[in-house]
Amino acid sequence: MTSALDALVPARFAAGIRGRTAVAIDAGTPGVDGDAWLRRLPGLLGDALDRWELRVDTNSAQTTTRHTTTRHATTRHANTRKARTAGATHAAETASDPGAAPSRYGHCALVVAVRRADGTPAALKLTWPHPEARHEHLALRAWAADGAVRLLAAHPGDWALLLERLDPDRDLTGVPEDEACAIIGALLRRLDRPTLPQLDTLSAWTRHFVQDSAAPDPRLPRRFIEQARALASDLLADDEPLDDRLVHTDLHYANVLARRADDPVADTAGILRARPDVTQWRAIDPKPMAAEPAFALWPALHNRWPEAIDGDLHWNIRCRLGWLSQAADVDEDRARAWAIIRTVADARDLMRDTATTDSATTDSATTDLATTDPAHRPVQTTSAAELLGQRVRLLKALQPDA
Repeated sequence: MTSALDALVPARFAAGIRGRTAVAIDAGTPGVDGDAWLRRLPGLLGDALDRWELRVDTNSAQTTTRHTTTRHATTRHANTRKARTAGATHAAETASDPGAAPSRYGHCALVVAVRRADGTPAALKLTWPHPEARHEHLALRAWAADGAVRLLAAHPGDWALLLERLDPDRDLTGVPEDEACAIIGALLRRLDRPTLPQLDTLSAWTRHFVQDSAAPDPRLPRRFIEQARALASDLLADDEPLDDRLVHTDLHYANVLARRADDPVADTAGILRARPDVTQWRAIDPKPMAAEPAFALWPALHNRWPEAIDGDLHWNIRCRLGWLSQAADVDEDRARAWAIIRTVADARDLMRDTATTDSATTDSATTDLATTDPAHRPVQTTSAAELLGQRVRLLKALQPDA
């Protein structure tokens, strides 16, 4: 049995996890290093299969598709810093690996296609313990499949989730930008509800940003750092609540999947037309935070970067910001302010990355910002220096008078 379970762990996934140092989950909970977790992983898989009476779906179409977005690349890893509060990060990129057909994997998670005792298709997700994932099950349970992937079962002690299986071939990366932004904005509205007491808060994240960004760095124009710090201070000081909503902070185009064609309530024709019908799409991979919805628009601004720069970047970002703000029913000026803050925070993280790694091997379309631990960044094909250049260009495009 162990050898069969070992075979479910793709070699590329193991290579990306191996060598990671443990990251404390919170003040009282130590993490586990990558090597130790990999040794436990076959046992964790076996326990989950037994616990929930699952069988591996070796005939799954998942062998030729992606669970979120397919990027055949090696994982960048420079796990030299501890993640700070409310990170948002690994973006669960997936790739296939010959010899591990039922398995997909992301930066920190392994997803295995399974079937329940009654034959229902599902997805078993095992995650390397890190702070961003510790409350995923709570957020999914609160959303109850209303705009997010359905949580079928959870075993937090093993960092194991049993999820409904969505269509991994249909995300929003191929949908026209205006329609994709409308869907993301509508999902943000659908997911909006009172926060959970266990979540990290946006106010704490923002205070940390103000403190952490005090030291200048010559690689990032000082005017942008000062602007972001001033905006953050203003947002902390105003009367608008920052921490009272449950927010998916990593809602970009690849983190929205269509319901499966064999889902009895899925409108397959509507999905194929990319009709902005939010009921046909589900958000995945939440990095939940007690925040305000305007904070959540940033991922959809910096993703699909090649399309953003194929023409007038300023106009593209202005359009995206407008489409998203209108669909999400949030104040556009607040959304712009948070986007500037998150871009500066991410740029500073990238600058720290360049001090610990020579290059990145991930796609810029899925990099998230609210983390200081590069081990939780998605898989890229762009160097950290190139990504930093993109962030500076994005900051210029986000200026109100751009």
